[in-house]
Amino acid sequence: MKKNLTLVIAILLFSRIAFSQITLDSANVPFPTDTVHLNGYTTSLTPNPLVGTNQTWNYGSYVPNASATNDYAVETDTFFTHHGIEANVSTSKNLNATTYYDLYEELDFNSSGAYGAGIHIPAQGYSLTAITGGANDSLKFADQTYRLTSFRNHISFPCTINTAWSSTSYRTANFHLTVVADALNNAPGEHTYNLISKDTIVGWGKMSVYTSNGPSIQYDVLMDKASVYSLDSFYLYGMPAPSALLNAFSVTQGQQSGLQYSYYFYRQGYYNYLAKFNYGSDSTYTTPSSQYFSKDNVTTGIAEINGIQYSTLVFPNPSNGNEINVKIFGKTFALNQYQIVDVLGRIIQQGIPSMQNGDLVKVSLNNNIENGFYFLKVIDKNNQEVVTEKILIQR
Repeated sequence: MKKNLTLVIAILLFSRIAFSQITLDSANVPFPTDTVHLNGYTTSLTPNPLVGTNQTWNYGSYVPNASATNDYAVETDTFFTHHGIEANVSTSKNLNATTYYDLYEELDFNSSGAYGAGIHIPAQGYSLTAITGGANDSLKFADQTYRLTSFRNHISFPCTINTAWSSTSYRTANFHLTVVADALNNAPGEHTYNLISKDTIVGWGKMSVYTSNGPSIQYDVLMDKASVYSLDSFYLYGMPAPSALLNAFSVTQGQQSGLQYSYYFYRQGYYNYLAKFNYGSDSTYTTPSSQYFSKDNVTTGIAEINGIQYSTLVFPNPSNGNEINVKIFGKTFALNQYQIVDVLGRIIQQGIPSMQNGDLVKVSLNNNIENGFYFLKVIDKNNQEVVTEKILIQR
């Protein structure tokens, strides 16, 4: 009877740990520094996720039919870094169904959340022949950078169930327009718009995703119900663009564009989502038009000590050389030591790990560690190697 009672208690304890609600904050969501690779489903190939608490979303058996990337980079332009902007992500803005321009959204990360705080529009130009019929007609953007006066709020910290945030971010882009038939020769114009977004954490639970080696482990995630759209206006020579020109480009003053309803699933250790379900203009969130799941830093492996399974997650990886963190899911350890070991088995750095909340190991990296691959090992008080993770240092 005592053995059975112990087993029941262990099962209940593991269940409580396994299905726990996480909280996202600046300590466990580092800002992105590299390209994120995604598996894609270009039609509704996966089940629509159920909203609610203590959910299990299993998507590990659905083979993707597409791929995509979200391209982040550490910001180096002093115009932005002077204002505390750490990173940027490449994106685009549509003018109509077929015409768009590329831009970089500048991201500010702080203890309150992640914000779109600036815009960089690189120099670019587009032929308008398909729209106007003129062989020499064009739309050109000079290189331009500016800090936003009203930020886009991507996520608020601390973030947990029922956390909600919204923002209205005013943006502008200057261009030059050539339409020979309308006697426009590099005419100065401006596209302005308010980007309006709203997010609410409506669920939490565990999610597994597809990997080429089989279903991933189940990650604790928060479910974000999101909506975003733009209200656009167009100007020429500093005045509202004439109706005839607007009609030629199939746009209107004050139009609503880019309407997108989505579910995002976020985990600790990464800013970019683990999963995204796009619903286009379907405000009922019923039938996804596409779905994307992270390919990076997902694992199929589960470790076990004394009959209790657990998993680990290392971030940021690659590391920029300042620090490395390990999140431990499913078990709490009394830790004694960490080691950074090179590929020849030599200990390059060791010390006592810094712990936060009993499950986050933080290691500050010495400046003399060279770029390359290493192994991060964490050892508990019983001299058991409880973590072994391959890391890449890339300063």
